[in-house]
Amino acid sequence: MTFPAWLEEANWLSAYTAEGKTFLTKLQLVWDQQHTPRHYDNTGCDTWMKVLVGIVLVATWSFDDAVKHSMADFSEPVDWDVLHAMPSARLFIVRQGDVLVMPAGTYHYVYTVKRKLVVAADFLNASGWRTRVDSVAYFGADRTHAIDLAPIFCRGVRIEGRRAAAALDRRGKLSAQRARYYRSVLDWHRALLDEADEGSNQVRRLVETPEVHQAVALIVRCLSECTPSPTP
Repeated sequence: MTFPAWLEEANWLSAYTAEGKTFLTKLQLVWDQQHTPRHYDNTGCDTWMKVLVGIVLVATWSFDDAVKHSMADFSEPVDWDVLHAMPSARLFIVRQGDVLVMPAGTYHYVYTVKRKLVVAADFLNASGWRTRVDSVAYFGADRTHAIDLAPIFCRGVRIEGRRAAAALDRRGKLSAQRARYYRSVLDWHRALLDEADEGSNQVRRLVETPEVHQAVALIVRCLSECTPSPTP
């Protein structure tokens, strides 16, 4: 299964392999009136699904609300009255051609209204990185789902460094969105350096490498030289 180049390039999980992780794209066929009990997917990753055929009802809520309202237990059915009371709760009817994206750590319940064929996968880059870090910190005790974000970041920042180098070579100008995204990459890098300073030798070994330093330097230079001046 292939995806548009822009999506593959934006997703740091593309071609990423890690033992025991379920980052591969999934194709699911589900019959009418079947449901998936409340759960969350790989923490640290956004989850997206596209309905190719059928109709699906999806209920979502945050992990903060899941704990506050006792909706974190996978084995319990959804209490719809409690769901209605949660500020983060949302209900979606997802039809053929629709795409639903759920931020990292989102609890969700899925009911197949009409037989469905769905493609689903995980997405991760520096966008929304604080939510990713909070999600992994919250679910960190569950080794079935917990992932180590630092090595994925260090792989991803090298990808972004190559893009920054290409922008510098062509003397292009960054869009406001790309400049904001690069600042998110640098913010996450600083947060990892702070974690290393607090005593995480494992993180230090990952972030304090020549490849990461070079990539970060290219991003900083690109922001300096390729960002348009503000309009007076």
